[in-house]
Amino acid sequence: MKIEKEIRKELDKRLAPPDFSKISASLEGASKRRITPTWKKVLVAGSLSAIILAGTGTGLYFGLQERLDSANPSYSDYPVHANRKELKLENKDNIASRAVELLSPFLDVEGANRVLSPASFALCMGASLKISTHVEDFAKAMGFSQDVDSDFNALFDGLNWVEEQRGGRLETASSIRTATLVQQVGDSCRIDPEKAEEVGEGRIPTCISTSDSYLKDAEKVFEEAIGLELSIPNKDNPPPMEGLVIYNALKLQDSLKNPEKGRKQAFHAEDGSTEEGTFLTLSPETGETYSYYKGENYSALRVPVRFTDLLYILPDEGYTLFDVDLSKAYDAFTANNYRTLVEGYYPHFEASTYVKLSSILNGLLNGEQRWSDKILEDGVPRILFPEDIFQISTFRFDENGVAGESLTYMTEPISPGPGGDEEEDYVLFECDRPFYCISLYDDFPLFINRIATLS
Repeated sequence: MKIEKEIRKELDKRLAPPDFSKISASLEGASKRRITPTWKKVLVAGSLSAIILAGTGTGLYFGLQERLDSANPSYSDYPVHANRKELKLENKDNIASRAVELLSPFLDVEGANRVLSPASFALCMGASLKISTHVEDFAKAMGFSQDVDSDFNALFDGLNWVEEQRGGRLETASSIRTATLVQQVGDSCRIDPEKAEEVGEGRIPTCISTSDSYLKDAEKVFEEAIGLELSIPNKDNPPPMEGLVIYNALKLQDSLKNPEKGRKQAFHAEDGSTEEGTFLTLSPETGETYSYYKGENYSALRVPVRFTDLLYILPDEGYTLFDVDLSKAYDAFTANNYRTLVEGYYPHFEASTYVKLSSILNGLLNGEQRWSDKILEDGVPRILFPEDIFQISTFRFDENGVAGESLTYMTEPISPGPGGDEEEDYVLFECDRPFYCISLYDDFPLFINRIATLS
């Protein structure tokens, strides 16, 4: 809880309220920047202590592979689309459903607002699958098809766009940016940059770090690549290790298509208290319809932002968030929703979470399912085993729109060896008590939120 308060404090400073004019200017620069030759600049410019040569033994070192100094065209073609990109992923529903299923148990902390990113998690897992062999069982367990490359590439490309307004100016900040990174930590394993270039296809850059600096080094990379501002609390960093660390960073900004300040009214928090929140209203008199589904003990309603949507999942009166299986509710809505008129309201909210997800691997991996890496130099130990998974995420919905960030990373120490028809009647949806909310793009879950309080 203390860590979450620290994260919320940092979120307040950085994202409250989102200044879309400044974000637009930043994104305009990012969308035109060719990522790697600037990767070396950001890796080297962090501090003098970060560029001491590795040959000193005790010195810190941080930089790209030496052979990366010669041009690697695919790295500089890091894909960013100037306009909204359709998510052309045939296996989208399987990957989305599995990610929500695996992550949703980590939301269940009583009295807490929590947020996780299925999209960042899936991209991190996809990157690790893409650079590895003997992963057929693990790919299936994560919802990927046997064509992991196609799945990962389609998801990565579909979640990398900046919406360009008429005249080429970014007047509103609507974008989804994502970036991956494979990091060599120490000398126990060595990445071959030529292999990495071929396997990564311009989507998975590599770098070298020490066990003391690898997380901070990665933060600098993602800040430069997509403007990610998240930082991982130092005291909760995993212990020093040698091997590979695989990252995905995701950043969402989407301004409201129809801005509305909202109205103040009561919200009944999970702890039994009543507090004031800001709510947006829905009226059947407007004639606008929304995607809706009524489950056994909950209602689910999808409302538009601009290019993304928010899916509110609200337990019925007399039920709590613990009575609703978020994963099953998400799947049921995806398969059975229909459009209808709505009367009711839904609130602004925010959440932040830093969590260890390593127990996800329990039962999915065993001693026979070790990964033989495809991007290491010949002659070095090749057996890697996923050990820990961490994610830090923030999300906010307010009068400006939605803003979210997530960073997922997995350590691999080196080892000794469709909808229905419209209805004319309207439904009632009054979201004045704890709820789940899923941020969607093209029906793919970017963030899943558990909201117990609005204060």
